[in-house]
Amino acid sequence: MKSDVKILIVDDNEQDQKIIGHILGRMGLRNLSYASNGAEAIQKAATEQPDLIVLDTVLPDFDGFEVLAQIKSRQTKTEIKTKTVMMTGSIEAVKAFEAGKAASLGVDDYVAKTADFTALTESIRKLLSLE
Repeated sequence: MKSDVKILIVDDNEQDQKIIGHILGRMGLRNLSYASNGAEAIQKAATEQPDLIVLDTVLPDFDGFEVLAQIKSRQTKTEIKTKTVMMTGSIEAVKAFEAGKAASLGVDDYVAKTADFTALTESIRKLLSLE
């Protein structure tokens, strides 16, 4: 496993943060940081330069797309290319209404936010080539 991979988990639900962190830890991924809102995520992405961001689409201050746009706009000035998995409770709605926007922002994958986080685990394995 790639234990040196830096992952930023952005979710305003502290319980979901803990669950995702636990799941990633079991995958051998230990270099994790957390953000509970968009502003914090933007700041941490700039300073920590994560390899992967797990980003909820609904945050208290910004939506996930706005957060991602700000992160990616800063990265265009550097060689950093952070991968992004967006989570949502309404995957079909996001795909229908935001697919064009997400593609233009460089979203690498969408996953439905479910109780078991199986899709998220599979997405992270694929994006980080952990198979």
